Amino acid sequence: MLKLQYTENGLFMERVSGSVETMVAQRTALVLRAGRSLHLQLGRASFLLPADMPTLAELEVLIWMEQSSQITICLVDLDTVEVSVAGIWVTEQVDAEDGIFLATTPIAIEALIEQLWQQAQKAISSTA
Repeated sequence: MLKLQYTENGLFMERVSGSVETMVAQRTALVLRAGRSLHLQLGRASFLLPADMPTLAELEVLIWMEQSSQITICLVDLDTVEVSVAGIWVTEQVDAEDGIFLATTPIAIEALIEQLWQQAQKAISSTA
């Protein structure tokens, strides 16, 4: 499963084992114990990647082979693509700008998305 954390400091992505259902149940128990609120909503999350990444074409092929509508890739401009993933938002408020997004996709696609994300982050940090 892909876990995308949107915070005031940016986006953090990781692959985690387990199911969305288990993660939501754990999160629900945590917020109940803490006396906080919880909002769950099906939706999509997006993130940007450089368009010139060599393995991006491999991701497109995997998505096509899986015939997955859970993931789409759209060209934003000559340098950037937007990857959009279907899943569930887990936030404290309906209109929250930060929260966790959970998405389950085929393992090969998850692994490649994580790899692309890590490569993009390294490229960004090396140019900063």
